[in-house]
Amino acid sequence: MNEVSKTDHESRRKYERVWFKYQAVLEITDGKTFWGISRDVSLRGLFLVTTGVPIGVAVGNTGVLRLTVLNVKKEFPCRVAHVGSNGLGIELFDKGESFGAVLTASLLQDTQIRLGADVDANDLLKVVVRRAPIMPSLKGGGETRLLKISSGNMEFIYSLLFGWSFKAGDALQLEIQQSPQDPIVVEGVVRTILSKDSRIFDQVNDRICAVVFSVLPDRVSNAIRELVGRIHSRRLQKMMMQRATSLSLKADPSPFVHRSRSEVGKDLERFFGKPVKV
Repeated sequence: MNEVSKTDHESRRKYERVWFKYQAVLEITDGKTFWGISRDVSLRGLFLVTTGVPIGVAVGNTGVLRLTVLNVKKEFPCRVAHVGSNGLGIELFDKGESFGAVLTASLLQDTQIRLGADVDANDLLKVVVRRAPIMPSLKGGGETRLLKISSGNMEFIYSLLFGWSFKAGDALQLEIQQSPQDPIVVEGVVRTILSKDSRIFDQVNDRICAVVFSVLPDRVSNAIRELVGRIHSRRLQKMMMQRATSLSLKADPSPFVHRSRSEVGKDLERFFGKPVKV
């Protein structure tokens, strides 16, 4: 009997559920707010595991579900479908397309942040060593360049000419300077020192220091997530612009005819669907 009931229950679901953990806030129309983590998620609903027993909420209560994805706040009108001792079943009022896009973006963002991002030299992200077993001298300016960062580690380049010396196991406190945003202070342990790497220009004097982060406060972790997101966003925009420009230039039936700036601009506008400065 139980097996039949379970099958009947699952068959009533129009959309497949997936296990997806994400922080969310449910704000009921009467003002009550519930913080929690999503669990079973579909295009039309989810189960929100709340931080405490959900009190003062009933089936049928309407409200808004709030998420922050790609550093942008999203909200979805919803209703409470069922109430449990450890959370709330939530049904979304939207048709599912926008929430599905948010889920896809969330998964992509989490993957990007875990894998990290290579930092372009034009990003001008500097690293300052604030604490180390043997503090480096300041004759090199006391700062160096960030090469890569993810949610769990980072890599920066430094020169032996600066008098800097690190080894595996060293505990460091580092400051990532990201103008105009506030600097990010992180603590970690040196995992390895790389002396032969394609990113090193001076193979004799330059080194790359790879650092694994220690447990970071939520505000620091969020700041790193935002930084990685901005790096990926800038890189994607640059790739799209280069690709669009290449396609626009090749679209001319006569490659030997010079194309004006306005002509290229019109092609880019058609590609992006909005005016683009060239």
